[in-house]
Amino acid sequence: MFLDMDEAEVMPRRLSVKTEALVLPLGSPTLLTVLDGLSVDGGRKASVRLTVTSTGRAHAVLTEFVWTGSSTARADVGAPEKLAGVMWPMANGEEPPIVDPGDVVELSIG
Repeated sequence: MFLDMDEAEVMPRRLSVKTEALVLPLGSPTLLTVLDGLSVDGGRKASVRLTVTSTGRAHAVLTEFVWTGSSTARADVGAPEKLAGVMWPMANGEEPPIVDPGDVVELSIG
């Protein structure tokens, strides 16, 4: 997992379009119910299917947090974009999988 990394430093090459994975109702009385439903004990997981648009190796999944009511104008204009995400799990020195346009990567969240 990685957090708070400058986009200019990471220089990601995105292999699919941005996709909304889930919405958390922050500030709502239903937030705890939604979070509990995503827990392992809750048994429910959010699933996202990403269709690949560019050939490359799937090193990681990037995460972007967007707050309800936020505009495209950021308060910290000029500050570098920050990235968070999860590295693709690899074992024994294996290379990340190669994906091609039209391939689908399915992610489970929860």
